[in-house]
Amino acid sequence: MAMTNVLLRAAMLCPVVVLSSCYTPGGGLMPTSGRGFTYISTPTQPLTIKIVNVCKLDPAGEPEVFREWRLAPGRQLTFKFIAGKGDHASERPDQLLWEDWEAGTTVGTLRNQMPCPPSVCRRIDVEIRSPEPWPVEDASKEVDTKAGGTDRQPDKDPREIYDP
Repeated sequence: MAMTNVLLRAAMLCPVVVLSSCYTPGGGLMPTSGRGFTYISTPTQPLTIKIVNVCKLDPAGEPEVFREWRLAPGRQLTFKFIAGKGDHASERPDQLLWEDWEAGTTVGTLRNQMPCPPSVCRRIDVEIRSPEPWPVEDASKEVDTKAGGTDRQPDKDPREIYDP
């Protein structure tokens, strides 16, 4: 009886554990900032994601862009930060893990990593680029709708006209 209760509880807990680690724009079942960030680029809203180091300025006096991704439409970027896993205690104390996937991917391993600035110096900028222009249709591929060169309309039966 005790073994049945243990197995039943384990079976009920498994979906919760799996769903809570999903990578979705909404954060999964239990969203928190520690689980990661997911951005999906679409044909109508292609995205550029930047991680900016606000504690370090470039020669123009603007915050330094630490990392930038220009996502193609149909792709998604998922990343998260791990505190205290960097290579330099003051400049890069945290670790950035990321992966560029096909849009709609919810489970996977973030295989790319690099040391990054601390959380007090990081800012995430999301830019929506102008959509790519649609391809121009070739006029030579137009379909001739006049069968046999005639533009005759089919005979209309006046009895089928609905007049309230």
